[in-house]
Amino acid sequence: AFKQFPLTVEEGVFLVEKKVYHFTEARMLFALKEGNLSFLYRTRTFGQLKTIERNTFLIELEKSKVSVGFGQLSEAIHFFAYGNGGRISFRPTPKVEMGFRGIIHREAQVYTNNNFQFTIRHQHRGLTYMHQFHLNPDRIKGVNGYLLFNELAWQKKEVANLRFFLGAGWEDFKKIRVFHSGDLGLGIGGLVNSRFKKWEFNGEIRVYQKSYPGLNKGFRLHQYELRRSKLNRSMGVFYLYNHNASPLLLDTIYISDAFTFNIEKAGVRLGSNRSVNSRTFSAGWLRQTGQTVSQVPSYLFGEGFYSWRTKSKFNIQFSTISGYAANKTVDRKVWLTNTSFDLRKEKFGIRGFYVQVPLLRDSLTKIFIRYNQTLLLSPYVNLNLFNKIRTVIRYSFSKSLYDKREIHGFGFSLYYRNGRGDWQVQCNGSIPISATKINRIVAASYPFVSLSIRKELKLPYLFKRRYYNLKVNAFEDLNGNNMLDLGENRIPQLRYKVNQSRFLTDYNGSFQLQNADTGNYSIALEPSPLATGLVPSTITQVIHLDHSKEVFLPLRKGHAISGKVTIELDPYSTRKFTPDNILINILDTE
Repeated sequence: AFKQFPLTVEEGVFLVEKKVYHFTEARMLFALKEGNLSFLYRTRTFGQLKTIERNTFLIELEKSKVSVGFGQLSEAIHFFAYGNGGRISFRPTPKVEMGFRGIIHREAQVYTNNNFQFTIRHQHRGLTYMHQFHLNPDRIKGVNGYLLFNELAWQKKEVANLRFFLGAGWEDFKKIRVFHSGDLGLGIGGLVNSRFKKWEFNGEIRVYQKSYPGLNKGFRLHQYELRRSKLNRSMGVFYLYNHNASPLLLDTIYISDAFTFNIEKAGVRLGSNRSVNSRTFSAGWLRQTGQTVSQVPSYLFGEGFYSWRTKSKFNIQFSTISGYAANKTVDRKVWLTNTSFDLRKEKFGIRGFYVQVPLLRDSLTKIFIRYNQTLLLSPYVNLNLFNKIRTVIRYSFSKSLYDKREIHGFGFSLYYRNGRGDWQVQCNGSIPISATKINRIVAASYPFVSLSIRKELKLPYLFKRRYYNLKVNAFEDLNGNNMLDLGENRIPQLRYKVNQSRFLTDYNGSFQLQNADTGNYSIALEPSPLATGLVPSTITQVIHLDHSKEVFLPLRKGHAISGKVTIELDPYSTRKFTPDNILINILDTE
């Protein structure tokens, strides 16, 4: 009998853009004396940017002081990077960590840059310091990025959390002329979260110059909120401003993702939170800060969120943000809104959203052309087929009201796992049924279906046993040193409980647990006729079995005493005294 390690094998297929791809995946985890070693290999995978990637792998070693990994890695904090590489981190003390990570791009059509990062993190007197250096060369595009990033953090339990950072770097363009090539770019900012009694303040500021390298080039953020809470209600004021110069993140107030980037808004927020419902409402002023033309400069807006759950398992979630403009910058009154809802009762539900944004002609006074309006409804049902297969079926219908374009789609999800958990089957799909016009989004034009079957195996370590023997000896400890000495007797016919199994000591005062699995075992003495008057040194003995062991359990004879305690009240005392709940300690002086 050998110790085992898990091997998970997964076979499956997925359909992308009318092509079927087969894949195989293997995962292994080796438990070491300190830490573990994991391995992942996959023949094909559906990548980050809808690409089919082949032969991806990842090997990781995790120990208390050292962590090492090789394979597929990514970076999306300071630079976009994706490919094969390695990382290593070393922790000489619990308060010091040093690390390195290098990524070499795989697909030149998507990611053309490589990325190398050096990190040092240490703690001193409650402060955490982090220093990073990034080198981001891109030979194909002809630009090299250099960044030095420093961060200081302090936290005092749940009272306050402070974080400050300073970054400096530059970009060196080799193939094209850029006005800020070689110029030093700075980034500075901080974050404050504090709570004092009923008051709470959250603030964050980030300012990056246009010559700052990486993803945050030209990004500016101001976000502040002061809130007072009482019982289950809260009231506060807030201000938010962000502006992103990166072309990857567009002016989304006029697209579809709920006004995330390039906006400025300020106002008042009210909220309440109870066990069955929660409500939040905000009102104030909203402005677009992006570069896109044909925009109304500012709006009066209202924002709300409502969640309600009844005893009959009926759930409602509703959220909306809407703006209204009627000023001299536009030739007529305009509305914009982004509203979504989710109604659910037990197995059935329906989701939907409605988006309306104005299309304007750019001029000194914006001229209204029309509204871009989109409506989506998606009913769904949650089932448990044969009490074993969790199933979600959904139908979606969307319509662009301004050009009458309709899209119908069908989606599903099936999941099965057996009782032991070693077999798993999963199937997901999204299939467009019909559309009145060709959808420009490729991923929405073709069906996507994936089917996978996963099996978990237990493979043996060829040179490492898994099952061991445990021998337990019970003896009378006469001198109280918890050791079996010459002249001390073994005790037969004692009843012991080991986890869920029961044993009886033989005439030599011992019993054996043979071929026991690796793990923890608790040994406890149970009442028996021969155990009368014997007291174990510990009520429950816990043994970790990772090799064959022999343990000795000492017992001592207990002595029963009897007596009487009398408490008499002084009849001449004026103090009131009740002889109840009095603690009496009895000490054995022998």
